[in-house]
Amino acid sequence: MTVFCPLSTQPVFYQGRPQVGAQISFYDAGTLTPRIAYSDGLLQNPWQQPLLTDASGCIPSAWLQGNPYRMRILSSTGVMIRDIDHLPGDPVSPPPAPPPPGAGKPLITGDIVWNYGSSIIPNRVRCNGRSIGSELSGATELADPTTHDLYVWLWNGDSTLAVIGGRGTSAEADFNADKPISLPDFSGRTAVMVDMSASGRLTGVPFSSGTATQVGAQFGEATHITVVAEMPAHPHTATTATGGAHNHTGTTDPSLLVTAAEVTDVQGNHAHGGSTAAAGAFTPTGTTDTAVNHAHGGATTGDLQAHTHQGWTPASVNTGAGPGPTSTYWWGGGPAQTGPESNPHTHGINADGAHAHTLQLNAAPAHVHAINVDGAHQHNFTDTTQPHTHGFTTTVGGAHFHTLTTDPTGGNQPHNNTQPGILITFYLVL
Repeated sequence: MTVFCPLSTQPVFYQGRPQVGAQISFYDAGTLTPRIAYSDGLLQNPWQQPLLTDASGCIPSAWLQGNPYRMRILSSTGVMIRDIDHLPGDPVSPPPAPPPPGAGKPLITGDIVWNYGSSIIPNRVRCNGRSIGSELSGATELADPTTHDLYVWLWNGDSTLAVIGGRGTSAEADFNADKPISLPDFSGRTAVMVDMSASGRLTGVPFSSGTATQVGAQFGEATHITVVAEMPAHPHTATTATGGAHNHTGTTDPSLLVTAAEVTDVQGNHAHGGSTAAAGAFTPTGTTDTAVNHAHGGATTGDLQAHTHQGWTPASVNTGAGPGPTSTYWWGGGPAQTGPESNPHTHGINADGAHAHTLQLNAAPAHVHAINVDGAHQHNFTDTTQPHTHGFTTTVGGAHFHTLTTDPTGGNQPHNNTQPGILITFYLVL
């Protein structure tokens, strides 16, 4: 069903003059949420808002659908001319009246009632986090003088509710200054009684604002990631399948190059064995000491050839070849010779005077020397181990199994933390 706007085709006057090009906009009742308006009753051609008055200053024809709505008229320069709220919507679907909280008891300002729907209901506003205020406040849920009592109630009862423009000295001052105040936001939340008895039932519950004893405090999580401290203590065990007797082979990791200076223990007298390297041949020379007169004995070797000896024969005294004193001999009688030949012969070696002999030893042949026992001593040495690996094979064991601990698993994602529920709408009574 649709409803025809009763102000359609009516002229708009401001300061006694018809307004050409005045701006008309439609909203949900009590809010500034835009409402679609149509140029025909079949709802096939929506208007582009704001609608403008024609050359005669009249409002174009408009049809709307649904619950009560709001209509604002501004001049062509944006001056507010009229703000009409709660114009009637479809008469065939009136919103059901919510049941009273107590039989025969009237509702008072600040009461919360719920309704199985989400429509705008007169004299009530939805607890949706939007705002209320005076007619000129621009509040998004309801801007109307009827909000005064609830505005004051909320301003004084919940200091966490934001006042757009900042809280002033009093609720009355802010309302008259056209400052909107935010409504409690019950969207997706469950209402829980304030802890007035220090019951401790909300101990450990995370609060995003306020405390367990404060009206309007917000708490709880829609989703939650479980941390290790929240899980019960538990082990993870597993056992591999039993295998037959077997061994394991492998290779150790390569070692590093290692160089270490060391000293052996001191040992007692001992020999190391072995011998020196062979030495070459050499010939030393020298002279014997001088000895006293001595003979070496023996005789010349071999036979001498036959020979003669030539000499001079003596002459008579004062005769012969030359003068001389009386009664003397003078060897000048002429040459003479021994017999014609002597037999072959040898000569013995007579004693010689003191003398020395030059001598030459035979050269010593190449030879080595054995190493003899040394005294107590120690040896310094450097031990250098090159990088290397070792292959190994374990001893064959009998049939056995291995215990193990599993690796961690899971996605560490938040889990849903809400209980089963059903959605309704909470209203505050003006």
